[in-house]
Amino acid sequence: MTDMTDENALSIRPHQIIFLEDRATRLYAEAIDVVLSRQLCWARPLMLVVGSTVAEPDETALAQLYLLDDGPDLLWPTALFQPALDLDVLSLLSQAQSLPKDGQQHQLGLQQLHAFIRQVWQAHLDFFAGQSPQPVSPPRSEKRFF
Repeated sequence: MTDMTDENALSIRPHQIIFLEDRATRLYAEAIDVVLSRQLCWARPLMLVVGSTVAEPDETALAQLYLLDDGPDLLWPTALFQPALDLDVLSLLSQAQSLPKDGQQHQLGLQQLHAFIRQVWQAHLDFFAGQSPQPVSPPRSEKRFF
């Protein structure tokens, strides 16, 4: 017999659009890979919807939509993710086309993403036993002299 987390891990496939929801915020991401043995999903963030009325997807009253082109990838429990509905994603993508492409908006989106990650982590400590959400920094280029 499988439990809910096993079923969720089996339902997520690479390249599928999934979402992670907490309070009135949803993070839409692409599933890059699923590690079934550890029930983890490698997800690449795409969009963050802050302040949405996610209870009724047909009435998308968005407070704010952020594109996360170069946000950090996540390796999180599959139990936290759900498959996204195609209609929801298409609606958001069409709205994203009209977003301004400025650096300040992008930076604000990354700040919102980091706050959301911390919020979800704190709400689900039981999934992250002994781990803390450390920000991932790009590798430093080091000069080596031989």
